[in-house]
Order: sequence, then structure tokens, then C-alpha cells
Amino acid sequence: MGLFSFLLQVNVALLVFYSFYRLFLQKETFFMWNRVYLMTAVCFSFALPILRFEWLNRSAVSQEMELKIADILVTETGTPNTNVDWMQLATTLYFVGLALATLLLTYKLWTLRAKLRSPLKGTAFSFFRFKRVDPNLSDFETINRHEEVHIQQFHSVDILLMELAGLIVWFNPVIYLYKSSIKSIHEYLADEAAAEFEGSKRNYALLLLSKALGVNPELTNSFVRQSEVKKRILMLQKERSDQRSLWKYLWLIPLLSTLLLLSSAVNGSKAIGDTGATHGLVAQANGLNRNVNDTYGATFPGGLNNFITYLKEATKYPEKDLKKGLEGKVVVTFVIDKDGSVTDAAVKESVSPDIDKEALRVIRNSPKWIPGKGNGAPVRIRYDIGVDFKHKK
Repeated sequence: MGLFSFLLQVNVALLVFYSFYRLFLQKETFFMWNRVYLMTAVCFSFALPILRFEWLNRSAVSQEMELKIADILVTETGTPNTNVDWMQLATTLYFVGLALATLLLTYKLWTLRAKLRSPLKGTAFSFFRFKRVDPNLSDFETINRHEEVHIQQFHSVDILLMELAGLIVWFNPVIYLYKSSIKSIHEYLADEAAAEFEGSKRNYALLLLSKALGVNPELTNSFVRQSEVKKRILMLQKERSDQRSLWKYLWLIPLLSTLLLLSSAVNGSKAIGDTGATHGLVAQANGLNRNVNDTYGATFPGGLNNFITYLKEATKYPEKDLKKGLEGKVVVTFVIDKDGSVTDAAVKESVSPDIDKEALRVIRNSPKWIPGKGNGAPVRIRYDIGVDFKHKK
């Protein structure tokens, strides 16, 4: 799986999960459940492209084996032009953005470290187990309780994880909505506890309004963020959600299942946007998987060397990619059926639409094979093959 296939799946999942949150969960007062939901959504979004359940892709194969076939090198002489390689440009821009986002996060942490050592007068904030509350503040005990809740519930862990996720998908505005939402939930949780400590939601709301603590350090849980005060007071006074509303979280099960199915389908067929530009490497192979006794693989007429010769002679370098000087290895997965025909051919690692199409065409047009057998009966067998397109210098 390539970088852009991974990023596409992650960002689609992030968008779907956050849309669900905004539509169904944001107005509920199940703050802890919402916190768990958002953090789980981010973690699952990044894990989704990696979670591959082979039975989703191979349920139609009654008995298969995976064999490695040596890479086929397809070379062609031509004059590359100077057209812009948009994929390479996009990759460069992504890593430049990643570097800048990393520098920004580093700066935030450095600034926070400095302010933890010399906190400004009149501030109240916490970060992990570090707490800075000016003892001269009025209602010090209530404000201190608020910050204690942030520490006890490990809210800084959520913030840091969100920041790390933001590094990888720095270009996606949705991740910044996640950051804002999780910080709001942290404040709602701390406000509940602090209002209970105060003994009056009304008095606590007045306390929030009365505090003008200025700008607190980034990445911290601060007692007052001016832009959040109104929302926090409204949520504090809001009637608690009915327990029956908890059923909404059950919709997460079909949502997760659907995304997992779609991701497995994508990973099992073609990696969208994957450059797959590996050079001089053999295809990843799982070797011969002998699940039953007396099992052996399918055979191309005349043997494997004849199959390699067929591929070399039949494969043509796409003219457009040749002119661009585009190179790379396509990994194609296919099944030799019980009658020896080639079926279920799909791109497992991509280079470009034209190169992928050419590799698939040649595999699909292959002559019939002698089918493999297991316990004396024909079986379906899956193969992976790498077709390496290289421009002859």
C-alpha cells in the first residue's frame, strides 16, 4: 500500500466519523462517551488501512495458495520529456508540510516548557501532571479543582495524540475540528466537577464570565478560553441527555463494519493513488502455503520460463508514461481457477493508470494454465507477480 492510498483511506474515515459526531452526538451531554468516541475514531481511522481481513477479499476462493513469481522487467528505449511529475510534486509538498507541522509542534512544546517554568501572573492551566494556578486568583479552590480534573482524567494525553495525528494529516481541516471538539469536551467534564465543587451551576457560570485570564499556552487545558465560555455555560446549564439516547452510539457498529469492508475491498484490489515506485525488488511473497496434503501449484504450459517469456513479449510500455520517464513496479494478484483460466486479476501495488491497465491486460489475456491440485482434485490458486517497468537509459 502506498502513501496516498493510506492517506486517502485515513482522511475519508476521519470525515465520516466526525460527520457522525456532529450530526448525532455533539449536543448530547454524555461527555465521557463523546470523548471515547472521538479518540477511538481517530485511532481507528489510522488503523483502518492496515486492518486487512483476507477472507473479505478471498471468500470466493475455495482453496488457494500464494506463490511468488519472479519479477518481470519490461524495458523500453525512449526520450523522456520534461513534463511535470504531479505525483512526485504532491509527495514533495506533503513532506514539506509535514516538516513544517512538526516544527510548529516542536515550537509549541518549547514555548509550553518555558511557561511552565515561569508561569504568567493570573493564569490557570495544566499539562499532564504539571499544574499552574495563580494562588492569588479569586475562587482559587474552584479553579484549582477544575485543573485537577484535567490532570486526573489524563486530558493532555488526548491533546497530544490529536497533535500527532494532525502532523500526518496536516492538510485536512477535519483534524482541526477534532482538536477543537476534544478540548471542548475536556472543559465540559472539568466544568461538571468544578460546578459540583462550587455547589451551584449558576455561581460557577458567573465565575467563568468574570475571569479574563488572557492567553494561556498552547496544548494546555486552560480554565478559560474566551471563545469557549459561551458554549461551556450553555452546556453546563443544559438538561442532561436521556439515557435512551445512548442507543445512538450503537450506530457506530455498522459504521465501523462498512468502513472496514470498503477498506478491505480497496486494499484487496487497487491501492488508489499509490505510486508503488519500488525498483529492483522482487514482489512480496508469502511462499507456498500448503494447507492440505499432496497440494501443488498450477503450471503454465511449458513451465514458468515460458510464462515469463510470454509476459516480456506481450507487455508494451505505455507511450505516455514512457515519454514522462515514469518507472515503477506493478504487483498484480490473480487466481488460476480450477479449469486453468486466469480470474480475479487486480492491481495490488500501483504505478500509474496506464501502466496498471497494461499489466492487467497481459495477465488477463494469459493462455490457460494447468490447474493446481489438492488431494487429487483441482483447486484455485492465487499468485502475486511484480511487473517492473523501467526506462532503458
